[in-house]
Amino acid sequence: MVTKREVNAIKAKTDLLDSVGLALKKHGFAKLSVSTVAAEAKMDKTAIYRYYNDFKDLLKAYIDQQEYWLKSLKKYGNTEIEDMNELAKIFIREQIEALMSSEEFRELILWELADKDDVATPITVKREIYSEGILNQSRHILENCGINFNFILAIILGGIYYVTIHKDKYPFCEVDLNQKKHKDELIWTLDWLIDLLFEANQQVSEVEKVAIRASIEGIDLNTIEKITNIERERLMEIL
Repeated sequence: MVTKREVNAIKAKTDLLDSVGLALKKHGFAKLSVSTVAAEAKMDKTAIYRYYNDFKDLLKAYIDQQEYWLKSLKKYGNTEIEDMNELAKIFIREQIEALMSSEEFRELILWELADKDDVATPITVKREIYSEGILNQSRHILENCGINFNFILAIILGGIYYVTIHKDKYPFCEVDLNQKKHKDELIWTLDWLIDLLFEANQQVSEVEKVAIRASIEGIDLNTIEKITNIERERLMEIL
């Protein structure tokens, strides 16, 4: 049977973890300290060392329970993706909504970037592990264009992280995500960009079909290369 002392210890540890998040939102990563966390928990600073080895141990425990990135990755990473175009748009929208709605999430990104003690490293490691299922499937979907789609995801998500964090400071390139109109336009623009990439990939595929038909009709490789602008190395692969 669980004793009252054990129940109190569990509650105190939970309160301290919640207080890290509150302090993070109120004061930001730069001012996160034993004092600010203890104040939010309404506990003496020594309580932290009673329930955790040290302040860094408390922060690591807090980091371990964060799943802002992981919810979407867990949801999509273990299934076969039938429509990567649509999934990419949904995933990007979900990241924007999560970032916009949570100051804590935005502060976690700053923490991850500025962390010199590797306290936030588990976030990075978990994200990459849970991303594998999606990234293994998305890597080759634009291969007709000779592009690794994961590099495009990295650019888009990196840009989203920056512009959403920047909304707490000042507009960036005239984009002010504090305005609903700008947020909606950002999502629409990213949807358009993803569609454009997939359409371009499909167009390249059509050009390759033309090259194949031309080869069947007996047209020589030099002429096919000239009229399709497909590199010879690629022509050798498909013909």
